[in-house]
Amino acid sequence: ANDVGLLKKRLKFLDLQINDQKRKTYLIEEDYIKEFYEFNRVKPAPIIHIDTEKLQGLSKFHKCCFDELVSDLNFTAVRSTKLIKENPNFNNQFVYSKNLISDLILGKIEPKEILNVRKFAKFIALADLFGAWHGTQTYNLRFYFNPYDKLLEPIPDDMFDEPRNKPPRQFALFKIRSLLGYSIFYERLFNNNEFLYLYYEYLDKFTQDEFLN
Repeated sequence: ANDVGLLKKRLKFLDLQINDQKRKTYLIEEDYIKEFYEFNRVKPAPIIHIDTEKLQGLSKFHKCCFDELVSDLNFTAVRSTKLIKENPNFNNQFVYSKNLISDLILGKIEPKEILNVRKFAKFIALADLFGAWHGTQTYNLRFYFNPYDKLLEPIPDDMFDEPRNKPPRQFALFKIRSLLGYSIFYERLFNNNEFLYLYYEYLDKFTQDEFLN
């Protein structure tokens, strides 16, 4: 994902041992702190996600279909909460982005007015190719607000997590027909011809032998 121009969270794998007990392999994942911005050479700005914490309680009363309970209009800052409260510029960026993405979900604006659709097309096409459906789930998405073009970019996560020793989960694997990952957000994307054109373009590019090699 980083090779095609998307933001990167750095990862490190460690074989953990506590005294004489081997605890298998653990993953250390970079947080959204100043080093994240510095490594990606982007300006510090709000990172937001769709808030699902309050729905955890609701899921206790619904034995199935947690995804259907996700509220697409409730947003939270991932890492910039303090700055949003204290810095007027951060606050303005946060309010601006969450208002426009709400307008997108409500069908009032086109995706390109708040999303970097080319980067989203790359992200989802790569996720399809590498079985990374979990990282594309609506409640797992993380958006970086780019203050220069005033657009939200995806921050890829879980970019390779489809088990190789099991049959593919066809109900989730390809985002355009995912039953598990349905949301109004993705409906707006896949109903947009400009996004679809880019999505198909990158599916074609990323599945070429040259690219894979």
